[in-house]
Amino acid sequence: MKDPMAHLAQALPELPAKLAQAARYMIDNPNQVALESMRTVSAACGVTSPTMVRLARKIGYDSYEDLRADFQKQLLEQGFGPRVTALRSAFGDEGGGKPGAQIAAVAVRNLKQAYGQLDPAAIERCAEAIIQAERTFVIGTGSMYWMAGLLKSVAGIAVPGTILTLSGDLTAGELVADVGPRDVVLAVSFAPYSRQTIEAVAFAKESGASIYAVTDRRSSPLAALAGTVFLAPTDSPHYYPSLVAVFYIVEHLLTAIATSRGTAIEERLRAVDHARRLSGAYIF
Repeated sequence: MKDPMAHLAQALPELPAKLAQAARYMIDNPNQVALESMRTVSAACGVTSPTMVRLARKIGYDSYEDLRADFQKQLLEQGFGPRVTALRSAFGDEGGGKPGAQIAAVAVRNLKQAYGQLDPAAIERCAEAIIQAERTFVIGTGSMYWMAGLLKSVAGIAVPGTILTLSGDLTAGELVADVGPRDVVLAVSFAPYSRQTIEAVAFAKESGASIYAVTDRRSSPLAALAGTVFLAPTDSPHYYPSLVAVFYIVEHLLTAIATSRGTAIEERLRAVDHARRLSGAYIF
């Protein structure tokens, strides 16, 4: 990760007037750059959106989004307190912010981006690999523990094989201790990335398992380990990453598992549902 404010400060004396105007605002308001859209930031700077793009490229970034991503990483590293303070500033009474509208707008943008870059054939291959695998290990630690549990419980209804995830005091490393070439590992992690998840996936890769990952960007350490990567943008004006696009990819994968192989899985789903109804598991 680059230090974006250091790059901006170093370039500032030589920048043309409009670029310098934008650079000064970004140096003075790093949290707003991290939390708000390019259009909002450019309006606050008093420049156009193309000016923001030119500034990003001027200091060595491929795009404004890459520059903003480094501002976001710096904000994440500060912890929740500074992020909440930044939110107060962005959405306080004086700023007239509308967090609900911004959260919805960013969620829609994340969904569109995830949809646009998702390869349906890769989803189908992942679903088939899970069905064919001797075991599938779903790894999600920290705040992604529940997502791994969702994948296990829902996919496990359709797939007669073994789907394993963390339980009790078991660590991610212990979960994959005996992983092998006939196994699949499906890992979920987003910035800031869980060290436990990354280390467990690295071990599984060395052991020959097939690695699939759901993560937020191509520079993710999880992406570097996976044979197939599904990207879910997590931009949010909130202090924590948005998971709307993550749900989209997970539901897409679960649908692919449920609809594969003709009627065999459909019959299993019907049987499980029937058994649950007979057991009184549901309330209607």
